Amino acid sequence: MNVVSSHNMVQNIDLAEIVDLSADGIISLDEQQNIILFNAAAEKIFGYTSGEVIGQSLDILLPKSIHEKHQNYIDSFDRSERVARPMGEKKNLYGVSKSGEPVPLDITIQKHSGKGVFYYTAICRDIRHRIEKENLLRENEAKFRTLFDTSHQYAILTNGQGEILEFNKAVADFIVGDAKSYMGNRVWECDFWAKEIDSENIRKAIVDIEAGEGVSLVASLAGSPFGRKKQTRVLEIAIAVVPLESNQSTLIVIEGNDITNLLRTNKALTESQGRLTSAQKIARLGNWEWDVTTNEVTWSDEVYYILNLSPGDFDSSYEGFLALVHPDDRAYVEQSVIDALAGEKPYRIVHRMVLKDGSERIVEERAEIIRLEDGTPVRMNGIVQDITNRWRREQELILAKRKAEEANMAKAQFLSAVGHELRTPLNAIIGFSSMIAEEQLGKINIPTYRDYAEDIKASGRNLLGLIKNILDVTSHELESIKLHPQYFTARLLLENSLARMAEKAAARKINIETSLGSEIPELYLDPDHTQQMLVHLIDNAIKFSRENSTVKVNLDYMEDEFVIDVIDQGIGLEEADIEKVFDLFVQKDMDLNRRYGGIGLGLTMVKNLAELQGGRVQVKSIVGQGSCFSLYFSGEKMDAGYQH
Repeated sequence: MNVVSSHNMVQNIDLAEIVDLSADGIISLDEQQNIILFNAAAEKIFGYTSGEVIGQSLDILLPKSIHEKHQNYIDSFDRSERVARPMGEKKNLYGVSKSGEPVPLDITIQKHSGKGVFYYTAICRDIRHRIEKENLLRENEAKFRTLFDTSHQYAILTNGQGEILEFNKAVADFIVGDAKSYMGNRVWECDFWAKEIDSENIRKAIVDIEAGEGVSLVASLAGSPFGRKKQTRVLEIAIAVVPLESNQSTLIVIEGNDITNLLRTNKALTESQGRLTSAQKIARLGNWEWDVTTNEVTWSDEVYYILNLSPGDFDSSYEGFLALVHPDDRAYVEQSVIDALAGEKPYRIVHRMVLKDGSERIVEERAEIIRLEDGTPVRMNGIVQDITNRWRREQELILAKRKAEEANMAKAQFLSAVGHELRTPLNAIIGFSSMIAEEQLGKINIPTYRDYAEDIKASGRNLLGLIKNILDVTSHELESIKLHPQYFTARLLLENSLARMAEKAAARKINIETSLGSEIPELYLDPDHTQQMLVHLIDNAIKFSRENSTVKVNLDYMEDEFVIDVIDQGIGLEEADIEKVFDLFVQKDMDLNRRYGGIGLGLTMVKNLAELQGGRVQVKSIVGQGSCFSLYFSGEKMDAGYQH
């Protein structure tokens, strides 16, 4: 064997070893595209042994759907001047394995120029794992993009130098201008930061941050205008560095959580708490909670202030609270709590608390009970208010009221006694003056004396009427008036009352017009007191009417009520006078030079007697035009009185 033959043998052995050890499948074809070389890597890719495919057409390794298309491609390649098509020039190609599964391949095709048996050689690389990784990468990219753009957080991605790579949708929608114009700019140099200090804090954080560490800060983002005012969002920002091993670089993630509304809420809560504290201090009102299960009592600051205590002075328990309650009130407070927990009574009590210096506070407490679904009480929420000053004022008012009532009773008793004492000599004066005026014991030769006797009799009767009114008023105040209700007609009431007032009306030249309803039922009232009321109202109307005017007296039954209206054309009443005209000793004209008689008892008696019989009195008046006084008696009440 010569040297050249030996050298060629070595070359052939080395080439065969290279082909068998290649990681890529190597397949050689003859001119008819039959397989003449099928290395070990090809066997692994397609699942055939070389013995199964040598001599077979290449179509055994191709999907049937591309047989014709592949032949056309080979013919075109054969006619071209190209001798090879490298991997990656065409999209992924697919072969078919022995099991019938498609196999994605990256293929290099070599056309041999020699006249040997090798006409084509294909180098096939199985790219199934690469495609799986690419698909996984695309899937992860899609997930990241979805999360990145749909997140409510504000997110910015930069490279290691802080140059912006991408915004998410939240940032792009908020900032002014086109988001793309910011790409490549250093994030802290952008104009969307609200304040210069925000930009500086971002710059410092990015410059100083190290891989594996995170930085948190608060900054404000300025956005597009809303109305006339530029929007600003306060963000709680987290900055993190993400190392990229593939190219030894880093990615910086800036993520901002919008805390604008949270800060506003906290501010409003703080202001509200301040107002509550101020209101509690002004009202001297505090709030408390008692956890029934743990026996823990919590007080607001105002409770400590009311009781002049500091938190260290109170052991925060129910027993600690009871120890501060006045000993005489303790049992009452305990029982009130027990009743409230049992659901028998609401917790609303007034009691005394004892301070450290021995002084007392009067407090009012109210509470609600928080219960489980089965009704078990678990907590009491309550308020406590210092009512010491109010309670003392109330006690002073109660005492003053009691003294006033006692004084009024003494006055009524005095007037009653004086009235009774005056009535006896007045009756004698009226009787003797009547005898003289009527000349019962003989003729009086001097007519003037007889006139004097008439004047004495008239004045005595007038004074006796006043005394009677005083006695009636004091009887009402002393609750000694007795009612004697009985049936009588409205007509009888009207006739008797007019008979008593006819002379006075004639003297004042007052015309009295009357109206009597046709459907008035028989009345069941005290006839004397009812007539007394009507006489007082007619007398009052005559007194304040102008001469030659008319007083109307109407009796009717409307809406189940017996109604008496007395209408005059007199001087009328001011609005302020209407409110007090029924008060004792009050008249429209109260000065010393008053034109009208009386001492202001008539209308008081009307009101007292009406209310005593279950009725009411009202007045309507216009200054200069007159007044209308009305009495109302319920038909239902009169029936009830009769049944009683």
